[in-house]
Amino acid sequence: MQRVIAVDLGSHSVRVAVWKQNRGQTEYEHCAAGAVVQDGQRPGIGPRLEALADLFEAEPSLRPLAADSVVMALPAEFATIHRLSMPFVDRGQVERTLPFAVEAEVPFDLSSMVLPWRSTTADGKSHVTVGLLRKDSVRGHLESCAAANLDPSALFIDADVFSAAIPAGEPGQAVAVLDIGHARTLVSVVQNGRSSWCRAIDVGGLAFTRAIAAALAISFEEAERRKHGVEDEPTDGGRQASGYARLPSAARAGMDSAIGLLLAEVRTSLIQAEDTLGVPVEEVLLTGGSARIPELAAYLQQDLGVPVSRWMDPRGEVQADAFGLCTSIGRAALDRSTECLDARIGEFSWRGRSDALRAGVGYVGAGLGTFLVAALVLFAWQMQGLVREQANVEARIFEVVHEAAPEIDVATLTDGGAARDLMAGLTEDAVHRAEVLGDGGGVPPTLDVLQNLFGALPPIATSPVEVSELTITRENVSFQAEADGYATSSATEEKLKAHPRFRSAEKGDETRLANGRVRFPITIALDAELALEEAEGDGDAAPSAEGEEG
Repeated sequence: MQRVIAVDLGSHSVRVAVWKQNRGQTEYEHCAAGAVVQDGQRPGIGPRLEALADLFEAEPSLRPLAADSVVMALPAEFATIHRLSMPFVDRGQVERTLPFAVEAEVPFDLSSMVLPWRSTTADGKSHVTVGLLRKDSVRGHLESCAAANLDPSALFIDADVFSAAIPAGEPGQAVAVLDIGHARTLVSVVQNGRSSWCRAIDVGGLAFTRAIAAALAISFEEAERRKHGVEDEPTDGGRQASGYARLPSAARAGMDSAIGLLLAEVRTSLIQAEDTLGVPVEEVLLTGGSARIPELAAYLQQDLGVPVSRWMDPRGEVQADAFGLCTSIGRAALDRSTECLDARIGEFSWRGRSDALRAGVGYVGAGLGTFLVAALVLFAWQMQGLVREQANVEARIFEVVHEAAPEIDVATLTDGGAARDLMAGLTEDAVHRAEVLGDGGGVPPTLDVLQNLFGALPPIATSPVEVSELTITRENVSFQAEADGYATSSATEEKLKAHPRFRSAEKGDETRLANGRVRFPITIALDAELALEEAEGDGDAAPSAEGEEG
């Protein structure tokens, strides 16, 4: 359920009126007021917003929620309202021509002004009402509200909103609204359902209080209590009764003087309005905190010669306190057909709850940006650490390479990849050598054959035999031998055949050398089955590997 919350930042009291909207139906809910701290001077916006915060604290149900719309009004003193006619009815053409038409009538630099406007058409012409407000004033008011967590969707000119709460009367009939407040009085003349003329008068309840204080030589606070007819402090922000009838004669005389000044200003304003509009004012409606003085209505009716009535609240009841302006602000927001002048245009246009969305996106973006920066810093730190670690690993690799192959100059290695390739080559060569030697876990087969071979030859002491060109493979053993004679040659063959492993030894053709020695070849076909049996008997089942020339 959405609510419309109207806020009137009055000088003596802040007031809030609430409407609730549900399924297209609008219902007036309630209103409340809170007192503004007084010091005898007209309070600025700061104390008024503080009073509003206190009111929200005292009545939490009034505090705006995310789905609610807050509407407010700028004081009429901030604005100048002009009326002009244009010889065409097209709104687009009016909007394009309006700045030039206004600039010809006012001494202001329009680039520093906000120009809300509305128009009616008659006799082929556009009759335009335009407000001029300084951008600095609008901006300052919105910034103050933002500091108080308020973002009004509309910012009307206060004297222009009363038409929203007054039913349209007879065509041409004019009704004047007098909002007699604490520091000033608003005069708004409503005609044909629109505010046609308005003015702010700097006379109100503050002038009455000062007159009482001066006549009785008492403090401002005491004069305020006397004016409200109470002995103690006011308690509810503007609902006190009038103490005019009980004032001493001197105080009443001083107050009558201030009232006379107000009556003269009101009479002059209404005469000027009638001259401008060309119609008489048929009735006066009273609202505002200072309108509670009963004698004031009688004085006005006697002086102006027209009926003077009390303001009616949204329920149709007489509202004797200061909620006329507040409820009119709310009704102006609810019924946009009244076209009340709204300063939230152009650069001050209300962006609704999309502001919160944009802010959220901004926060998310800022958070994401912070996260990315942090991630980049962390990545850089980790990258630097990895680079250092890689350098340490490569240095260790170079040390290992140097230990494994001292003959290699590690300075020629460009990086760890080159060292890895070199070590892979060394490893492959080592594997090949291991395959040659065997990997059975006992004596390598090639060495075993060589050991048995030299054990089978005749002893060197009795029959020395020199062996050369020795070749050992899985299938056979071959070599060249030299002996001191044919007898030793034959003895060598027989000695080899006597060994079970070399029983297939065969001596080739003998050759007498120049030095008298005999050279002969020996070929031995190895018995694989015998070698396997011996290996099993020794607990060594390693297969024999191909040998190399010795």
